[in-house]
Amino acid sequence: MEIVFYRPEYRRAFIDLNTAWLREYFCVEAEDEKIFSSVDQMVREGAGVFVALQAGRPVAVCMTMPLGGDEWEICKLAADKACRRQGAGEGVLRACMAYAAAHGAKKLTILSNRSLTAAMGLYAKVGFRETPVTHGEYARVNVQFEREV
Repeated sequence: MEIVFYRPEYRRAFIDLNTAWLREYFCVEAEDEKIFSSVDQMVREGAGVFVALQAGRPVAVCMTMPLGGDEWEICKLAADKACRRQGAGEGVLRACMAYAAAHGAKKLTILSNRSLTAAMGLYAKVGFRETPVTHGEYARVNVQFEREV
């Protein structure tokens, strides 16, 4: 498996992997559509997106973006259903964490939902701790995690 930085040719995979994941568990919300339609611009403006490739095929994606000051959000983590629990999600998550740290992040935030037990375990594994929810962009969010860098 190879972890690579986003290029425009991965735009469709970024959207498709996230859309499939969202539809499996929740629904696609307006804020999701906003990010999908502007991912290239967001990367040009400093966001980081990483893609896990398996035999050249995108199987997982993750994004990190500045929230202001030294806080960054980790978001849009999705893996192909057939490739879950093979390390691709953790790989792109760790790449996003490193990217944010290299670009000045002191605190990382993840918004999630308690029903996603595999995600809850992954976030704990890489050092995130639960905090009160302070960002409310998505109806599906009922838990927030933070980690100092």
